[in-house]
Amino acid sequence: MRSHRLRPTLEELRIYRQTVDYLETEPNLGLAEIAAKIECSPTTLHKCLQSLEHQYGGTLIERAERESQKTITPAGFGLYRLATQFLAQHQELAEWKAPGLDWLRVGVTQTVLNNVLVKVIPTFFGKIGTKARKGLRLRFIEDDHPGLVKAVATERADLAFGPHLKATPDRRVRIQRINSPIDYVMICHPEHAFAQRRATEISPRDLRTQTVLVLPNNVQPGLFQRVKVDEDAGGERIEVMSYASVLSFVRMGLGVGLVPGWYDELENLRGQVYYAPIPKLSPIYMSAYLPSPKSPSDDSPQLKPYAKELLACMEDHVRSLPKPDPR
Repeated sequence: MRSHRLRPTLEELRIYRQTVDYLETEPNLGLAEIAAKIECSPTTLHKCLQSLEHQYGGTLIERAERESQKTITPAGFGLYRLATQFLAQHQELAEWKAPGLDWLRVGVTQTVLNNVLVKVIPTFFGKIGTKARKGLRLRFIEDDHPGLVKAVATERADLAFGPHLKATPDRRVRIQRINSPIDYVMICHPEHAFAQRRATEISPRDLRTQTVLVLPNNVQPGLFQRVKVDEDAGGERIEVMSYASVLSFVRMGLGVGLVPGWYDELENLRGQVYYAPIPKLSPIYMSAYLPSPKSPSDDSPQLKPYAKELLACMEDHVRSLPKPDPR
């Protein structure tokens, strides 16, 4: 089965966003002049645009024979909005790293980082107090779940959050499930057929003829055996880099998303997307990956200062997530 991978780098997104900013404010600039302003070579800028257009399968910036004639396409504006949102999230996380001597290293998947942890951190800082916050630095280590297990096992991360694993692949790591199931949901544009018929739930068979947008490093066993697409009937599966990317593509009408049901996020987009759970798919559970106890007689892992408070805040947040209300 053919599967595309849409995973631009942070540097590509930064260069692209700055390029569009200059094209909007100084449309007569040539690409070489823009490259000089954003402090990269013309070759780097050209390769960045080529890479993004190859990944997204279409033209982002139309370049006429005259260098001064450049037009940003609708897809180009869509990627610009996505890049702006994604880079802002990373900047916000960087600003949370208050100066101090104590470090708390938190491993996390990108989906959990952008949809859960960004909402948990303010609560966490409120819980530990202003004095402790000023003396604490947070470091976020993004990886897939095997990488996070390894990071905790090798003490590169103090704890990590990711999908639930039934068995730990490393005896140095303890898996602690956060007991609140998260549904798989389908999300689509409000004008999509699923939304028009007000479907309250979706069957995996309903997705066979759709362009299905999925997240990388999916760990649910058998997911893609349950959700098959029929290329002969126009179906296609496309892997994109983040939950935010899926939402952006869906809002542009470029496919339907197959994602964890972060219902608070979806409620904020009411009217812009339609969503419905997929009951025939097993729910997802989040887990904390923690250092194993140092001896068999210990009942709990030895956590660094503040790690216990962050774990409690994460558990409280996940357990309080709203339930589905298809609309």
